[in-house]
Amino acid sequence: MGIDDSLIDRIVRGVLDQLGSTAGPRLNEGEPRNQQPSIKQETLFAERIITEQLLREQLNGERQICIGEKSILTPSARDFLRTREICWSRQSPAAMAKNSANTQWCAVVVSSNPTTGMALDDVERTTGIRWKRESAGSSQKAAEKAIDALCRDEDAGVAVLTAETATVACLANRHRRVRAATVADVAEIQAAKKQMGANLFAIDPGEHSVYALKHLLQQITTGEAPRVPEGWQE
Repeated sequence: MGIDDSLIDRIVRGVLDQLGSTAGPRLNEGEPRNQQPSIKQETLFAERIITEQLLREQLNGERQICIGEKSILTPSARDFLRTREICWSRQSPAAMAKNSANTQWCAVVVSSNPTTGMALDDVERTTGIRWKRESAGSSQKAAEKAIDALCRDEDAGVAVLTAETATVACLANRHRRVRAATVADVAEIQAAKKQMGANLFAIDPGEHSVYALKHLLQQITTGEAPRVPEGWQE
């Protein structure tokens, strides 16, 4: 699918705006200048070009976001953030990795397609967090590999990429150390983290574009490593 002229124009103007800035990384007009929000409280966007459409699709009431050090906000994306008074700041891939307790995650791939590999490659490059990859021929095998990875304590958590997300989550949750959730958007990821300290996220890659899948993977690894919620009984 081609890119229309209006989008190209917005991208070009965004590039020129970034190159023309001599003041360094800027905070949004809606953000107090004497504060630097923690990445743990923000939604991360590490895409090279961040458009208004991407923000509309991925944001769900957030008041602060973090973008990559070299990410470009298109003019319409800047307007979107300004009019909604959403604060934004920049962080380098090294800082993103440093501010995250997650240094390595495991991706168990059942439903493999070009989108899956591209998204994993891109998210590794932009966040500095390593994704160890394993393949599985069935939901049963995927659940077994995910459980094994979590029990070895070598990975902060696991993402299973499969069309049978509910089946994988159900099978994996039979193990006391697993807190699996099926997720399809940022809001569901955030809810799974907050409510159950999810350490396994089942995602159907066939439902997402490369950019959307990459963004979901970024959100999974943003912030603290998964931990058992207070009062949770394994």
